[in-house]
Amino acid sequence: MKRLFILIGLFLALSFLGAATEGKEKMSPAYHLYIGFSATAECVPEDGPYLTKLSIDAAFRDLRFGFGSRQAGAEPMSWWLAAGPASTLPVYVTFGEGTISAHELCAHAECDNEIVKAWFTAENTGFAGILAVVGDEDADRDDIVNDETAEDLEDAVAPIPRCLFECKLPLMETLAWTDDCAVRQQEESPAGLEFCFLLPVADLLQGKPLTFELPFDHDSFDEPGMLTVRFIPVK
Repeated sequence: MKRLFILIGLFLALSFLGAATEGKEKMSPAYHLYIGFSATAECVPEDGPYLTKLSIDAAFRDLRFGFGSRQAGAEPMSWWLAAGPASTLPVYVTFGEGTISAHELCAHAECDNEIVKAWFTAENTGFAGILAVVGDEDADRDDIVNDETAEDLEDAVAPIPRCLFECKLPLMETLAWTDDCAVRQQEESPAGLEFCFLLPVADLLQGKPLTFELPFDHDSFDEPGMLTVRFIPVK
């Protein structure tokens, strides 16, 4: 009987320890986060000029993902970022290096019933990407690109907080084009990318390499392009 009480006591102690551990904050290993987008379109000369190819790459380096209850001002947060391979200091916005790795133009336009030339007037291929932690109050945003992950959370037996980041890849003052009939004010620049992504918390805490490829609509293309989100463990 005494041994039974000891075993019960040990079981309760371990249960209490496990519950206490689950309530603590958890931090992932360091990752590089890569985000890419590519899309193509057929050139119809009389409808030009417009982009027929666009490839975008952005890298956010040496990130760690922290999970637990936090406050950013008055807003509750279920997770945060740490910038640096060994850092635990919470940040809620970070910046990455972006580049337009490929761009092509439908270099024609219709003008007075004739097809005329069109050309790039600006080809600045660098930009800064923005990664921001989304607070708990905005966890039901309708621009989450990985909806399947969201459904998995909703079907889980134990409640799992939604941990989302918002990514913005602004392309202002990067590419612009015009044609023989257009005045300078008619030049155009491509729209950037903005989306929300639901973090695969369990896999990140285990340091797994992860790649997601998802269709994504871009204002400059009639058909969806391909969005790639890749979590690369830092060696």
